[in-house]
Amino acid sequence: MDDEKRSENHDEIPLIEKNNEFSSLLQNDVAGENKHEIYAILYPMARDLEVIELSAASFELGRSANLNEGYNFDELRKRRIKNAISRKHCCFKRDNIEDITYLLDTSQFGTFVNGKLIGKGNSYRLQHGDLISLCDEKFYGLLLS
Repeated sequence: MDDEKRSENHDEIPLIEKNNEFSSLLQNDVAGENKHEIYAILYPMARDLEVIELSAASFELGRSANLNEGYNFDELRKRRIKNAISRKHCCFKRDNIEDITYLLDTSQFGTFVNGKLIGKGNSYRLQHGDLISLCDEKFYGLLLS
């Protein structure tokens, strides 16, 4: 009788099929782990800079080739500015649960948001349209997705 009920109820999926479906979804999720969604775009406010799309939960700006996930300013032509940028100048931190983006200042010469110094070791909650400056130069306008 139980078998008859199961065959009559087309909505019920056998446990083996459920497990296979779950395994498939899990594999797709794990495979897509490296494919992060873009949460912000930095638009250049100065020459020699490129548009930067932020997708990693932690994204560094600096002039070091050893940045985990980030953008290296080592190719900047203006020597004065390049020398003022720290190896690891600042870091964007994304909280996907709260849908918030922070900027952490890790620099020696300062990271500014809308003209205000963040201060080494401090972070700032970013908003759409914020102007981000490194070492007192206008570098990027921020657009949050």
